[in-house]
Amino acid sequence: MAYVNEMMPNEDIEKYSVKEKMKFFYGGHWAIDRDRGMWLMVDYKSTEGDYGEGKVLSTNWYFYYKDYLIFIKTKEIERKYNEEKKELYIHIRALRMYCRRLMGLY
Repeated sequence: MAYVNEMMPNEDIEKYSVKEKMKFFYGGHWAIDRDRGMWLMVDYKSTEGDYGEGKVLSTNWYFYYKDYLIFIKTKEIERKYNEEKKELYIHIRALRMYCRRLMGLY
């Protein structure tokens, strides 16, 4: 099965012990592959300017797979829009990354 983008159902929050795995948990959207028990979630964004129009300063990403939680904090360096191709290019840099094993939480 492929990843599915969706609002987090309460059943999955309990099944995957999301609240216990994450220091801060606010719910929301995630991408999940239930067949492999993997999920990806954006936890926090800080923006400059009006939301949706401002520049994203940093984003925290969480990826969970086989009892490992991988955290990556990124920063947006540059944003360009190609009018001809109608494509948005965003250059990001990883600021911090760690991986920890979550033994016995599922």
